Amino acid sequence: MQLFQYLRFMKYVLVLLLILSLHSFGQTEILNLGQYEERYNSMPGRGIKHLLNSRTTFGQWKGAGRNKLAYNLKTFALEKGLDFESYNSEKSLHITFELGREGEFKSVVYWLEDFSYDDSTKMMKRFFYDEYPAGLESKLRTVIGAFCQSYKMNSLSLNSEFYPLNLRLNKQPKKLSPGSINSVQEAFETTRPDTVTKVDFSELDLQDIPVVLFRFENLKKLDLSENKLRELPRDLWRFENLTELDVSKNLLGNESFHFKRNKSLEVLNMQFNRISEMPDGIWKLKSLKDVLLGNNQLLTFSEQRFRKMPALRSLNLYNGELKEYPDHLDKLENLEELDFYYNALTLISPEIGKLKHLKRLALSNNKIWKLPKEIGQLQHLEFLYVHHNKLRELPALSSTVTYLDIGYNNFVEFPEAVYSLNLLNELDVSNNAILKVPSDLSKNQSLSTLFINNNPFQKDKRQHKAFADFVVNLEKNSVKVR
Repeated sequence: MQLFQYLRFMKYVLVLLLILSLHSFGQTEILNLGQYEERYNSMPGRGIKHLLNSRTTFGQWKGAGRNKLAYNLKTFALEKGLDFESYNSEKSLHITFELGREGEFKSVVYWLEDFSYDDSTKMMKRFFYDEYPAGLESKLRTVIGAFCQSYKMNSLSLNSEFYPLNLRLNKQPKKLSPGSINSVQEAFETTRPDTVTKVDFSELDLQDIPVVLFRFENLKKLDLSENKLRELPRDLWRFENLTELDVSKNLLGNESFHFKRNKSLEVLNMQFNRISEMPDGIWKLKSLKDVLLGNNQLLTFSEQRFRKMPALRSLNLYNGELKEYPDHLDKLENLEELDFYYNALTLISPEIGKLKHLKRLALSNNKIWKLPKEIGQLQHLEFLYVHHNKLRELPALSSTVTYLDIGYNNFVEFPEAVYSLNLLNELDVSNNAILKVPSDLSKNQSLSTLFINNNPFQKDKRQHKAFADFVVNLEKNSVKVR
């Protein structure tokens, strides 16, 4: 009996330990500069030097992931009552996030810093501080902890990456837009509203659209970016002459737009918001040519009556969270530019071959391991960006291609499809696994620049002469080899 009770007790202990270990695993380590130094300074090669050399290096995502992370952190902090720009300090707040393989945050290190000119070295010098404006550090730790639990990045890396952010602790004066109404006060004071065609209400901390805006019936260009808008009123779509609208860097979600029929708007910038799918009713904007949806949390791309958007020429889905090629894009038959940079796509649908007018296609920084042969049906394609993927082969492409970037892939052999691109002007095949010097490209009279560095054949001593001859032949034709 005692043995049975002991075993049952040990079972509960093991379960408790497992729960505690899982809880510990899911926690993000948050350290200020002093805590980081205390943790690592006693170890060889660690401390500040390690911090600056390792924690400020960029991963593959560089600016794209970093900018999106900064935006989401700032908007999250605002909702928690922390406004970084309200502290009136000349120092800046540096925060470095360590991102794990699954997009989770493993650790965060933060400190205050600024730069000043050092007369002795004639260089800019970096200074670190451990005294924070009143109340900032306690709020910061709380916000970072909550943020790391609720937010997950769409990582492309197989290893940890570090994302350094520098956040201002003061409000910068707004840069005025020449020829525009730049403030609400100026809008009220204008005596000839009928002559106003451009309004720049960006960076004004607006939470609602000022009613004074509707004085300007002949408005053509409206900038509402970098505010705190959560909703756009239906009246916003009544401007009969409005052609460009920028609502980027706000707090807009899928249900924030309340679209009404409009025949004038051509450019709609919705980047850096909280949109997870194409906003419902966008098809009511009959004249839309450019839609910018990048830097959102796009997970799905539901059908939006694309047949009713015949004017659409450019669709920007940059830096989203898409894991699958969206259905129904083939309905956008007049599309000329399609941007999937920095998503998590693995395959591209054969339906892409139906976009007959496509000229520019960006698929870089995804997880694509194969391109469909139908991509060769794009008879107007000029620019193809597919670097930073997992490609090993390249299908036949239209002879209209003038720019091709397939760097940072897994090509072992130089793709044969390249030799048929008679109009090719710039080619990047760098950072692949190509084992053999490619055949002579000098027959291509249009080629002006070739990026081919960081391939194994360059380190193969047996191919040194072949590669030297290859470069000479190209340079005779004024091709720059890099």
